[in-house]
Amino acid sequence: MLRKKDIHSYLIYTSYIILNIYFFFCLTNFSNFLNSKYLLLLGLGLAFFALLYIKSFDFYRLICLVIVGVVILLNIIYNKEVSSGNYSCDYTFIYLVFFVLTMADIKISDLIRISFFTQLSSLVFTIICFKLNLIENTILYRDGIIRKSFGFAHPNLFGLIVMCITISFLYIYFKKINLIVFILVSGINLYVYTVTLSRTSFLCAIFAILISLLAKYTSLYRKGIIKYILIFSIPVIFLISVTLPLFYNTSNFYYLLDEIFSGRLIQGHYYINKYGISIFGKFIPDTYNILNLYNWTEGWVLDSAYLRILIQQGIIIFIVVFIYVLYKCIILCKNQKVFEVLLIFTSLIYAFFERYSLNIFIFSITLLLFMSETDFSSEEELQIEQN
Repeated sequence: MLRKKDIHSYLIYTSYIILNIYFFFCLTNFSNFLNSKYLLLLGLGLAFFALLYIKSFDFYRLICLVIVGVVILLNIIYNKEVSSGNYSCDYTFIYLVFFVLTMADIKISDLIRISFFTQLSSLVFTIICFKLNLIENTILYRDGIIRKSFGFAHPNLFGLIVMCITISFLYIYFKKINLIVFILVSGINLYVYTVTLSRTSFLCAIFAILISLLAKYTSLYRKGIIKYILIFSIPVIFLISVTLPLFYNTSNFYYLLDEIFSGRLIQGHYYINKYGISIFGKFIPDTYNILNLYNWTEGWVLDSAYLRILIQQGIIIFIVVFIYVLYKCIILCKNQKVFEVLLIFTSLIYAFFERYSLNIFIFSITLLLFMSETDFSSEEELQIEQN
């Protein structure tokens, strides 16, 4: 007979697989003829049903998540009543809060492993369908160079998935992989970059590979200074994610900086000026058509995960997220989980450029922010093997 805890685990694992599949194929050209919400509802429904089988609650986590969830839901209800026009809310953040609430003491490493195999098999399936001409290839150009998507809706999304698979792989198989594997994984990411020109995902993947190499073959990660640098860097990232777009101007300095950040600064500045920053947030359009410098219209999407939280969920939720991320990283460092914090740091960097760090069903490494005491290994397991 199945125990209550086992039923809860099976429901959460199944829910996570379904939600991984749903959000994965939303990124591909399958979405052109597979735009059903049934998978989403099924995945969330199983997670909700799992609440009935939770053996014990972490009341501190429960209270925090419920407060955040209630604030976001009130914001959604209010905006639904007062908004007009083509406005919508990105529900990714509320999905994150809801799923973390239902998963209780499920081991984060198990969910990351599930995400790795689900995304890898889905990626292989998508590429095969692309090669068989069953789905379209989205082709874009950058500086006269062709960018291919291999069946994804945008080349950047192909790069995103490869990066997510790479980081999950490094986390799961860290102790088993050797230098040859590191080189092979780097080569795969380099090839994907040459066909997609997806700079952010490529650089984040390479950063994750480099910190994994340093963690495996040196003792650098054990030095106290690394912990202090990581903890200090978190408020810096949150601060510049808001201040750089907020105070954007036409100076040469900002122009060069915006070139480095692929136009994210002027984009963020535009959204802040147009929609403002409020206590509880507000709805914004999915896309906004703007006339660029070349006199043709392009659709803008608010890419920065930080600005999405700030503008859509409001100042209160933004501050709560910042405090939680900082607090959790401090706790992880105290428990000698520096490697995990380094991987979280990768997601924080990516969040400056793209919104997908908020989606734990795509960017599974973000789940490391929700590690509980049951995820902390014994003292012997904390010592990373040296080759």
